[in-house]
Amino acid sequence: MDLKSGVNRPSLGKLLAVQYDQVSKDCGVAADGAGLKVEKGETVLLAFESERFRAAFRQMKPRSIDEIRQLIGVSPSVAAFAAAQPGATPGCGCSKPGRFRNIDELDSPEPAVRGKALSAARLDARNYIRSGAQASASQKAFLDRYVQLTDAVLNLAFLADIEIQDGATLVIAPGTHALYARNIRIHGSGRIVCQGPTTINCQRINGDYKNKWTSITATANLINNTTFLKES
Repeated sequence: MDLKSGVNRPSLGKLLAVQYDQVSKDCGVAADGAGLKVEKGETVLLAFESERFRAAFRQMKPRSIDEIRQLIGVSPSVAAFAAAQPGATPGCGCSKPGRFRNIDELDSPEPAVRGKALSAARLDARNYIRSGAQASASQKAFLDRYVQLTDAVLNLAFLADIEIQDGATLVIAPGTHALYARNIRIHGSGRIVCQGPTTINCQRINGDYKNKWTSITATANLINNTTFLKES
């Protein structure tokens, strides 16, 4: 219960479970998918190209910025939960006052104009995806056009439970944009290494995911939770 308002609020785990279930449903993934155990001394690469994990992946071609945020970003409900935590700070640059982005600049015949617009869209898209902040209709139109121009393809991996033994390493390839898992348990010096920007959505994680071996870090807006973003 929220002691300030006296209103019962869902736990972060439940919010993440809802997001997991919705994305799994949209991607046609069964709830009882396969798990993964990385044995002591073993290094496993989680990649779309791997025959071992091909069945665990789904490729998605989003056509809007909101589709991307649903698949690999922070849902508004999770962001709202985080924002209510002590010490939380807002963090979406796309919703802050700034220069108006003209959507026509993305299709400008002038390379310099088009290049600046694409760079701005890339940054704004990253900020919007990684937060639960709102965006105006014009901002969304700008970002939607950017998504269409880049013709993005997302590789999402779905696993049930993941167990990483002491001394084991799970390497997430740069082409794996998101990993959805129910529970993750890391033993001792076991680690997860992200080779590129990767979102990890799990309902529960046990073990030291912030130790010197593990390269995943919690986003500043989601303190002490189990949705992680690897900063590029």
